[in-house]
Amino acid sequence: AKDVAVVRGKMEGIPVILGSATPSLESYQNATTGKFNLIRMDERVDARPMPGVSIVDMKHESGLFSTALHERIIDRVAKKEGTILLLNRRGYAPYIQCADCGEALRCGSCHVSLTLHGSGGNGRLLCHYCAHTQAMPKACPACQSGKIKVLGQGTQKVEEVLARQFPDARVLRMDADATSKKGSHARILDAFGRGDADILLGTQMVAKGLDFPNVTLVGVLSADTGLNLPDFRAAERTFQLLTQVSGRAGRGDKLGEVIVQTYKPEEEAILLARNHDFEGFTALEEPLRSQTGFPPFSRLALFLFKGPTESEVAQQAGHCADILRSTGIQGVDVLGPVQAPLSRLQGRYRWQVILRSKSHRALNQTVRMGLDRFGGRTTRRSVTLDVDVDPISML
Repeated sequence: AKDVAVVRGKMEGIPVILGSATPSLESYQNATTGKFNLIRMDERVDARPMPGVSIVDMKHESGLFSTALHERIIDRVAKKEGTILLLNRRGYAPYIQCADCGEALRCGSCHVSLTLHGSGGNGRLLCHYCAHTQAMPKACPACQSGKIKVLGQGTQKVEEVLARQFPDARVLRMDADATSKKGSHARILDAFGRGDADILLGTQMVAKGLDFPNVTLVGVLSADTGLNLPDFRAAERTFQLLTQVSGRAGRGDKLGEVIVQTYKPEEEAILLARNHDFEGFTALEEPLRSQTGFPPFSRLALFLFKGPTESEVAQQAGHCADILRSTGIQGVDVLGPVQAPLSRLQGRYRWQVILRSKSHRALNQTVRMGLDRFGGRTTRRSVTLDVDVDPISML
């Protein structure tokens, strides 16, 4: 959407304003090199102070809420001040495993773990990628053991724990499940804005753009959720999310406070988010991107092959990589073929080839050649190809 807006603005001869507390590294480089005009807003409205951020090492804590966050929630509920809690994982528990044989319950069509939605006897397992659902088994499908463990926590479990530990608090949950009905998103935010609830709990949809002057506390229950994703933007996205959600606190006359819970308190993305230090993060991240040749110091194109038979998918991806390497176009790196991080979704295996180049012209020329040769259905009619230029996700 951002790229389309910029191109449309150029075509129409009109200005385009890109506003963010945490612009992408690509946009920031465009601003610092003069391609975009950079306008800095170094203060909040009325010079209000940014909230203080504390990092809690969860290796020294027990339970879902650290002592510090638990105490702060009690304090805010007593003062009738608002709290926003972020956990970027919906459902009740993201991982179900047999305690005897170690088998994890996975989707039969996707190579991902099933997520438990709902607790007790009403709980069901759901795949977040193909929407397959099934009942929670009473015994392990692999070894028939009855020792099935529910591991981790999602927003539904946090809601349950909040009701148990803070019985006087009124809680609203906002995630993809709670906002599935038309108008529910607006109804939840309107209710919280009116003061009908003390705590707004949600996934990343509570992190950006919300302006509630009475919110004085933000709690991040797990800052590590996105750090280990196999994507070169993992640290950038973590920094952006933490910085954005921290900005929800203290937007009125009262000071704000943020508690960030993590098992990796030494991570630079977390430490720099504590100080709202965007320029410090870019100074750290840009040399790493430059050394590895990833954006904003190059452009990428992702060739994603999908099909029901893995050997055929791998063969076609390999054939594509060979063809692209033989084009003779200078300045284009062909990476792969490799299995995609999400190696199977909806019954289709996934392999990928990545093009990387500092030259827009060379990259686009190579992409066009690849599309001419492999576009639509490939020579193996069951294998299809998707091409994503400047992909925002490598999964």
